[in-house]
Amino acid sequence: MSLFNWSIVALFLAFLTACAVYTKRFSKTVESFLAAERCGGRYMISVSNGMAGLGVISLMYFFQINYDTGFASNWWLMVSGLYGPVAVLLALSGWVIYRYRQTRAMTLPEFFEMRYSRSFRVFAGLVAFTSGILNFGIFPSIGSRFFIFFCDLPFSFSIPGIDWEISTYAFLMVALLAISVFFTFIGGQIAVMFTDFVQGVFTTLVFAVVIGYLFYAFSKTEIAETLLAAPAGHSLVNPFDIGKDANFNPSFYFIAIFMDFYLLLAWQGSAGYNCCAKNPHEAKMAKVLEPWKLRAILPVLLVFLPIAVHVYTEHDNYSSEAMEVKGVTTHRVQTKLKEYALDRNTRWEDYELLSTLDVAESDVLTGLYRKMEDGFVEQDYSSVPALAEKTTEQVGQLAQLYHDKTDEITSQIRLPLVIGKIIPFWLRGLFCAAMLAAFISTHNTYLHSWGAMFMQDVVLPFKKKKVNQKQHLKLLRLAIIGVSVYVFVFSLSFTHSQRIMMYCQITASIFFGGAGTVIIGGLYWKKGTNKAAWLAMACGLLLSIFGIITTQSGLSAIDSAVQMPFWQGLSSFLAKINCNEAFWGLIRFIYSLNSQQFLFMTCCVCILIYIVTSLLTCRTNFNMDKLLHRGRYAVEGDQSESFLAKDTVLTRLGFSRSFTKGDYIIATVSLIWPFVWLAVFILGAVYRKRISDQLWFEFWYYWMWGMYILGLIITVWLTFGGIRDMKDFIKQLKSLSDN
Repeated sequence: MSLFNWSIVALFLAFLTACAVYTKRFSKTVESFLAAERCGGRYMISVSNGMAGLGVISLMYFFQINYDTGFASNWWLMVSGLYGPVAVLLALSGWVIYRYRQTRAMTLPEFFEMRYSRSFRVFAGLVAFTSGILNFGIFPSIGSRFFIFFCDLPFSFSIPGIDWEISTYAFLMVALLAISVFFTFIGGQIAVMFTDFVQGVFTTLVFAVVIGYLFYAFSKTEIAETLLAAPAGHSLVNPFDIGKDANFNPSFYFIAIFMDFYLLLAWQGSAGYNCCAKNPHEAKMAKVLEPWKLRAILPVLLVFLPIAVHVYTEHDNYSSEAMEVKGVTTHRVQTKLKEYALDRNTRWEDYELLSTLDVAESDVLTGLYRKMEDGFVEQDYSSVPALAEKTTEQVGQLAQLYHDKTDEITSQIRLPLVIGKIIPFWLRGLFCAAMLAAFISTHNTYLHSWGAMFMQDVVLPFKKKKVNQKQHLKLLRLAIIGVSVYVFVFSLSFTHSQRIMMYCQITASIFFGGAGTVIIGGLYWKKGTNKAAWLAMACGLLLSIFGIITTQSGLSAIDSAVQMPFWQGLSSFLAKINCNEAFWGLIRFIYSLNSQQFLFMTCCVCILIYIVTSLLTCRTNFNMDKLLHRGRYAVEGDQSESFLAKDTVLTRLGFSRSFTKGDYIIATVSLIWPFVWLAVFILGAVYRKRISDQLWFEFWYYWMWGMYILGLIITVWLTFGGIRDMKDFIKQLKSLSDN
């Protein structure tokens, strides 16, 4: 990037730093550091929390999904995720979040102590922390790699007078983590929420400009010609023709619908936002508003940029640029394969062979991988000299190995590299600053959440002597520094081999598997027991660890294993009892499961264990009124939801007397909107055989325009509402500080 663009990034960072420093004066107590003194308003929380989940890693994994499936994935998002009617109904009803706020717990494990036991709190806190930092561990590496290729930075640099080279990758991770730690360190949740709001507004405006440029730069004809050329089973426009996609086929989104219900509040990466609202009603309305930030501008960007990458790398108008991109990605892949070969494992010779393939030859091998299900013949790879003497079975194993070890590397290089070439000179600095904001917002939120959880729920429960406010804050800050050091070392030494979304799902499942049933059972079922919680959480932990091993290894691990003496001996024994084929068939099936499927299976097992164990071990019903501060346990100042006198459809949907006229309008529109798209989804499903790919493309192209215009309106609405909340936020903090 040019000096002009770097100066834009520097100015934005300076402004953000000033905002963080300003909040320092308000962060004086543990409650302010952990829960922002519970002063958050709905608009500010919704924008800030939305930004907390919008990291570079989040953008990259959605870019990957939409690069693989194009517009087709958006169709399934109409009924799953934050777009879907299920999520809106859950938000309006206050499902989980309302009762959790009533408990007045500042962290989820603290709630576990209230509901189950102190020992389970420590265990669950440790599991959540382990799951979280394994998940968080790749965030810095994804961000650093993005900036290296987007900004076209050298892979290393040297300082005059010093004789050794510094890795740009490692240097960027240190610098970016240091900035995030500073923001978290200086003001806790107050600084995190304040800066996340500023970043949320800024990034949305920049993304709106980027989308406008993409409409200008890529013609409708170019986009149509590129997308409609996709092979059968891998359509980029027809959502009913993506069944051959290994990861993001329809089953992925159906499982996501179940997860909306099961995992609400389970993920603690942004735990501070779960307890920073003024009262339960504001927390509930923040959840209702949160999807709106993610419904218009962002969905268009998330699908348009990857599609622009497709056009840039596949359309004839950009053939010379595409060859340059392929040259860079192939070189990096060859370097990685040579590193694998140096390990001298059972397949080092295969790695060495694969590292010699040029751009054209690697394209042939990638094509063979896609044909593996239908089969291929020797003529399909006769143009590759290195494969000439190999059998089709051996070539198939090489294609599987090449895919397992290089597909993710290629994806992480190609997307930022091409995006950096697509974004024009005058916009590059703003986009880089927006991505920097995305990096910081997620990292400071996660550092705060995991550092606080480790100290609050793993370390402090073992301290016999109660710590004072000053000592407590010091320990929290030390924990945050410790988490940052860990994620730096982990990112530097670990390489994941599956799609970012899939890695995040399987590592999160360590806690997700048992947490969903333990949270829901704890908040809504008086018969849930401590033993049931322990068994469900332990089961989720063990199954997920096994899932990480299988999904990280891939099917090529089986081809490697069968060459080892132990497995060869086992195969010989199984062959004698006619079980060898069945055994390896089962192993291949397990290893073929993606992370989403593994997570779903784990959750189902944990639910069953929790219910059965609770029914067998429950002797006395739990006092839910005490847990939720109801009746004689009510806390003055906490607004308790007062439902309408009659039990109506509206009360069941979460509408109550505490709703203002504006609340009714927001809730009604929020409820109707996803059901409009659900109706579109049903119509599309019914008439899918009559809709041509060309007609699908026309629908999606005008969908982008419609959502873009709507997004501009929503951005203005949420921004002004958030600014009003921010003024009130500062006013309340000043009042508390003066007292």
